[in-house]
Amino acid sequence: MYEPAGVVVALAGAGVGMVLIEARRVSRGVGWAGVALVVVILAALVPPALSRARSEHRDIRGQRARTAQIGKLSTVVASLGGPSRFKACGEPLTRLEYQTILAWTLHVNVATVGYKYSPAIASGRPIVLFTPTSHGGWRVQALHQRLAACRSLPG
Repeated sequence: MYEPAGVVVALAGAGVGMVLIEARRVSRGVGWAGVALVVVILAALVPPALSRARSEHRDIRGQRARTAQIGKLSTVVASLGGPSRFKACGEPLTRLEYQTILAWTLHVNVATVGYKYSPAIASGRPIVLFTPTSHGGWRVQALHQRLAACRSLPG
C-alpha cells in the first residue's frame, strides 16, 4: 500500500545519508555531528514504533479471539440440527459484524439475516437470535415461535 509518510521518511533517510557522506569530506567533527544527529533521530523513532507494535499485537489478539468465536458458530448450528432446521423458524438475527458469517453458516443470502434486535423482537414475528457471548461462544434464542420444531430450540 502506498503511504505518503513512508515516502517522506525514505527520502529523509536518503538525504541524511547523503549529508553524512558529504560531512566526512568537510571535516571529521561535522561527520561526528552527523552521526550524533542520526542517533537522536533513531532514538526519537523508538517510542512510536513500540506503541505501534503494541497496538498491532492487541489487534492480532482480538482478531484471533473473533476467529475462534466464528469457528464455534458452525458447531453450535450443527448441534442444534444444522442450517436447514432454522429456515422455517423465522428471520435469523445477529450483531452487524457477524451478519455475513451467520448467512454463510446458515446457507442463506446475507440480506435475509437481520441485525436490528429491538425492532425484530417487538414485531412479534418468529425470529432466531444468534448472540456472541463474552466467553467466546454463542447464545441462540428462538422467539415468537409457532412451529413445534422451532419451539424446541433454546428460548
